[in-house]
Amino acid sequence: MKKLFIVFLIFFNPTIFANQMEECLDAECVTYFKEFRQYAKRGYADAMYALGDMYWVGYGTKKDPSSAIKTYRRAAKFGSSLAQFKLGYIYLTDKENFDYDESLKYFKKAARNGSGQSSFILGVIYYRGQLGEKSLSDADKWLTKAYEQNNKQVREFIEHIYLKGEVNADNLPDVYEIITNLAKETEANTEQQVVAKKSNGAIQNKTSDSIETQQAPNSKAKRKSTFRWPEDDGTEVITVRAPSLIEIFDYEIQRFSHISPEKYRVNTGSKIFSQTCERNLTCTGMSISQYQILAGELNDIALSAIMGSGG
Repeated sequence: MKKLFIVFLIFFNPTIFANQMEECLDAECVTYFKEFRQYAKRGYADAMYALGDMYWVGYGTKKDPSSAIKTYRRAAKFGSSLAQFKLGYIYLTDKENFDYDESLKYFKKAARNGSGQSSFILGVIYYRGQLGEKSLSDADKWLTKAYEQNNKQVREFIEHIYLKGEVNADNLPDVYEIITNLAKETEANTEQQVVAKKSNGAIQNKTSDSIETQQAPNSKAKRKSTFRWPEDDGTEVITVRAPSLIEIFDYEIQRFSHISPEKYRVNTGSKIFSQTCERNLTCTGMSISQYQILAGELNDIALSAIMGSGG
């Protein structure tokens, strides 16, 4: 339990704000704290979430974990998946606030709200059973959901347990279907590549290991994925510079001035109170969650520790 506890502390540092924030009581930090506090009072969930991070870290105010959790809970109530995830993370990893049941509750809220990272964590928790009840049916459900939500960590995890012989049609049926289909596709693609190389006279004088033996499961060296996952098809990947914390703050404050608070919005498909997307150009505004996609790259160091924790 202690080992997995440390793993979560290292690996699942959950948010763009908390990742970049440092304790700060300078005038600029205090000004941003006051601005976000005002927007949080008006009912903006993203502002509540940011304010929670400020309380947690001590940005523009004294550190106040109690107020941070209270603010996160309010943001979670208004539908912030980031706040839901952060609460799950805190209740699982913070010794002063550890609450396994509350952690699962908020991870599930976030997962159902689109957080693939939360689905992955739930899958690992239920698969390992080191913090509570082990449930392979729940593990199968959440690992599959994480895969469907395009979470990258779940791919390496299920590939690992598959190569260790821990996945079959009886214990993890949905995961088994995913990984075996990928294995077949990867093998077929490999055969096609070999044929193409032979036809071009470029075959190399070395043989490849089978899918199951290409990589020793317990190898500590970072390895290339054995399987060809859906987007591993040569598609060009563009790297975008992560915005600075101040850029995010300024963007969010500007965005708040053009949208209504969550508690006042109507279901019109628009972020403007009582206005539809057809009548507004702001529907494409970038949210904190979208910024997180651009800026947040999770550290995979602890993933190997999770993998290894099962023996």
